[in-house]
Amino acid sequence: MSVSLVLVPAVLAGLPAVIGAAANLRGAVSDAAAQGPEPHEVRVRTRMKDIGLLTAAAEQTGGIIREAGDHRLMVEWPGITAIFTRDDEGIWGAHLDGPDAGAEAAVELLQRLDNAYARQVQQALVQRLKERVDGAGLQLQSEQVEEDETVTLVLNVRS
Repeated sequence: MSVSLVLVPAVLAGLPAVIGAAANLRGAVSDAAAQGPEPHEVRVRTRMKDIGLLTAAAEQTGGIIREAGDHRLMVEWPGITAIFTRDDEGIWGAHLDGPDAGAEAAVELLQRLDNAYARQVQQALVQRLKERVDGAGLQLQSEQVEEDETVTLVLNVRS
């Protein structure tokens, strides 16, 4: 089976739409798959834009990178091969193929990938903040990571 997805970037203010889209993804992919064995295209809002973060997220979910470039990424998971391509407008598309690339597997994989991508974005942001603390006249007092992976940084203003 094969499923094609168009991963439409969501702006930060639209993240509730991403969450809603994730909930609707299961139904959309299932509906497309129910129409027959031909590949189907489903449009999905996503926060995924950066190839480096997408590559790291794919590896974090157990994917093996087979090919990586500015506009193309091929990742293999057991039973599923995904080819991500980015068009001239920066919109990512994903085509999942393989013996386990059914609708439910596509939904589960993309949700795991989206969650891993969010963690990569968070890590990159925290790292950038830490790098800029000194230049902004601040001092990092503490850093705490909660069970839900929320990061709290306490900064002091230098006198």
